[in-house]
Amino acid sequence: MKMVFCLFCLMAFTAFEDPVQSQITSLVQSLDYIVVIPNNNAYKPGSFVARTGYDPAEQVVSSTKLAFLCTPKYSSGKIDAEEIRRSVGGFFSLPGYWIELQKEFVGKYLRMPNTAEYAESIVVRIVDRTTIEYSAEKLVEIRANLGPTCKSSIQAGISNNNAYQIAGVYEMRLQYEVRYPANLVDTYKTRIQNEMRRLGMLSTDADVQTIKGDVSVYGIKWDKLSKL
Repeated sequence: MKMVFCLFCLMAFTAFEDPVQSQITSLVQSLDYIVVIPNNNAYKPGSFVARTGYDPAEQVVSSTKLAFLCTPKYSSGKIDAEEIRRSVGGFFSLPGYWIELQKEFVGKYLRMPNTAEYAESIVVRIVDRTTIEYSAEKLVEIRANLGPTCKSSIQAGISNNNAYQIAGVYEMRLQYEVRYPANLVDTYKTRIQNEMRRLGMLSTDADVQTIKGDVSVYGIKWDKLSKL
C-alpha cells in the first residue's frame, strides 16, 4: 500500500509553502528532531549554534535556520567523543512502501516542468535513516574544554537567550526514481536530466528508462544553554 503521507526532497524553496516539506517536518518532529533549513549536515553533535531568522515568540520549534556560535574546530572538534550510531535501513524499500508524486505537484512545486510533462512516473522512497548522538557527559566535557574566545561568543548568545548545543543529529536519505518512455527523444531526456542536476539530485546510476537520485534530510536535537 502507499503511505498516507507524502515525502520528498527538502528543497531550499522558501518563497512558497511546500506541502512536501511540511510533511517531512512533521515526520522528523514526530521523532523529536528539528529540521535544519536549508538542508545542511555541517551541524555535528557537540556544536554550539544560534537560531537565525526566527520568531522569538514561537512556542514549538519544528524547523530552524542556524549559525555557529563557535567554530567546531575550537569546540566540538577538540574532543574525541565516542559516537553512538543507530541505523534503520530501507523500510521504505519493502514492497509497497513507496510514493508516486503527482505530476502537477512536480511541475508546480518542484519546478520541474519537463519531468512533469514527459516522465511516466516519479517515485520516492526512504533508503535509510541514521542517528548520531553524544552522551550528556561528552557534551559537558566539550563545554568544559572551551577556550576564552568560544566562551565569550557562547556567553553572548546565552545573554540573548539564543544559545544551543547540539546533542544529536538525524539523517534521512531519500531516493527518487523518474521513469520515462523508451521512445522518448534524447532532447527531452536531456531536459529531465538538467532539471535534476539543477536540484543537485542526479546520480550516475541511470538505466535506459530510469533516472535515480538521492537527497538527505537533516534534523537535530539540542540543549538550550542558560550557563556554561
